[in-house]
Amino acid sequence: MSTVRKTHTEDFSAIRSLNDAVVTLTSPMDESRITSLYAMSCYHRVVEEDGIVSAFLLVFGAGSGYDSPHYQWFDERYDNYA
Repeated sequence: MSTVRKTHTEDFSAIRSLNDAVVTLTSPMDESRITSLYAMSCYHRVVEEDGIVSAFLLVFGAGSGYDSPHYQWFDERYDNYA
């Protein structure tokens, strides 16, 4: 059974592994980067299946300072978004 729950710092290692598996489609994240992104996100959840983190979601709101060009596109055009 899958459960969506709040992310805890203990999940960062699993999040890194998930990201590393598809890093050619995303961007590299070490645990320091995950900690930084977690701090600036407005919503951060994981999916847990049978006690194992199988997915994660990071959401950034307006003015968070996230350095992604995709995020910055929204930040330049909208005042209220996530």
